[in-house]
Amino acid sequence: MKKPQITLLKSAIIIGCMIAALVGLFYAMRYTQTSQFQASLDLLFNPYSQKNWNWCPEQTSKLEWSEGGEINDAATMVRICRVELGPVTEEIQDLQWSPVIQAISSTGPRVLEASANFDFFRIDGLPFKSQVLTELIQKLKSEAPQK
Repeated sequence: MKKPQITLLKSAIIIGCMIAALVGLFYAMRYTQTSQFQASLDLLFNPYSQKNWNWCPEQTSKLEWSEGGEINDAATMVRICRVELGPVTEEIQDLQWSPVIQAISSTGPRVLEASANFDFFRIDGLPFKSQVLTELIQKLKSEAPQK
């Protein structure tokens, strides 16, 4: 008579574990839909997802604009130097790069290059996108004196 009780106990434990696993699965499915989880995945698998990056060297004294002139305004320098990175998902092999801004510091210059339409940027060979930087450079370009 003891054998049926043991089998019944084993069955109850197995069913209990299955129910607990099912509840855990529902909680896990719910958690994967949260913005916190999605942000963690973005950080893990997409390192460019909306990250700010300061491309200018430390102690940058001025920015030289390729159109001529210098940018000495601290607020504008911060907006240009601290860019929001976006991923490059398009093919960029055939793009023509040209220097746009040169950051001058005691450690030497660092050049920001851009594609013709300012859609893509490159620093030290690292391509990236930045909508804010695109808009800012187009604004600076429109305000620059025409040659």
